[in-house]
Amino acid sequence: MPSFLDLLEQIRTQASPEELGPGAPEAEIRAAEQALGVSFPTGYREFLRVLGYSFWPVQIYGIASPELAYMHVVKATQDARLLLRPNLPLSLVPVSPDGRGGEYCLDTAAAHDGECPIVCWDRERGPDQLPRNVAPSFLAWLEATIRDRIREDSVYGPVEAIAPPPAAAP
Repeated sequence: MPSFLDLLEQIRTQASPEELGPGAPEAEIRAAEQALGVSFPTGYREFLRVLGYSFWPVQIYGIASPELAYMHVVKATQDARLLLRPNLPLSLVPVSPDGRGGEYCLDTAAAHDGECPIVCWDRERGPDQLPRNVAPSFLAWLEATIRDRIREDSVYGPVEAIAPPPAAAP
């Protein structure tokens, strides 16, 4: 599996600057973990530290400014735990929508050696579901997601940027 730096190079080569966040300070990452009652895996912490959040290769939640609150992992997780039905289990932390009403999530209950698997929480399967295992780690999921996006872009052409709208003039 490529290192985070290898994946970061691919992301920065493919994405426009508007599609990438500025990175997050360690204090904000710790505050997010505390707010959610979890410890983020090493690979996701690296992503947060360097990028914060991203709109490429897909929408990836992270540490975002108030203007992009919907991209903040704390808001996305709290909404999924409290507002959406069925409620997301406390051990799952969404990192990306799956495009079908579900979420790709860190399964923090299955953490091992500083990493945890990515699972898919499918709302249509109800509250008693066993989420489908998608990747052994955040970085493995990110690698597969990058590969899929590059393949799709080569077949169908690049997707129009899904970066946030420009900030309103003061």
